[in-house]
Amino acid sequence: MLRILFVLTLVGCATGAHVPSPVVAADATAPSATELVRPWGIPGETMEYSATLRGLAVGRVITALGRIGWVDGHRSIITRSRGQSTGMIALLAELVWEQTTTIDLDRGHVLASKEETWSVFAGEREHEVRTVDEEGRHDLHSAIAAVRAWRSAPGQVAHLDVTFGHATISSELRDAGHGFLASAGEPAVRYDGVFEDKVKFTAWVSDDIARVPLRFECDLDLFGHLVVELVHYAAPADAP
Repeated sequence: MLRILFVLTLVGCATGAHVPSPVVAADATAPSATELVRPWGIPGETMEYSATLRGLAVGRVITALGRIGWVDGHRSIITRSRGQSTGMIALLAELVWEQTTTIDLDRGHVLASKEETWSVFAGEREHEVRTVDEEGRHDLHSAIAAVRAWRSAPGQVAHLDVTFGHATISSELRDAGHGFLASAGEPAVRYDGVFEDKVKFTAWVSDDIARVPLRFECDLDLFGHLVVELVHYAAPADAP
């Protein structure tokens, strides 16, 4: 379950109710979906998120971007995330999730990606490792970078395929308007969309040059209402 929470956190997507805010009306004549490719992020930045389920704390995730470098002739950046169970989930099980991704900054896709999960439940220990080693794919980190790079206008639609382990999930998202996100206390862009034509989601991203994922809410079958929110952000003093 915690892996689901961390996946949703990193993608920055949500469904169901969201914090009301004034937005610009979407354009009903929006063009067909665009494939998101180019990435965006601030080298050296860190983001910390908290996750609550039905109002109770269940997890925390920290994401950090490295500095721009070169890998096999490709301009690239490494992004790392680590999540851990908290609150009621930590009372039942010790869960840890980590992902490290090398992103091709010119083409936007993954050069190398490794995802690991550790769990301890009722004395039983488990460890899983998943990798994305096929170029041209998106994992969670590169997908977030692609969404952050998308300078959309209300009503515009984009398409994105994201690889989770051995599965690839198709998603579509629409710019639902630019307004003010009360919980974050700053202007934001809201994206509404759907995974695999089944699960609706909404993503809130800061409406500035940093384009930081701010908050999402989601109704999970069997588990209830999930809220994931940015609680701390830091960037180098020389960041744009």
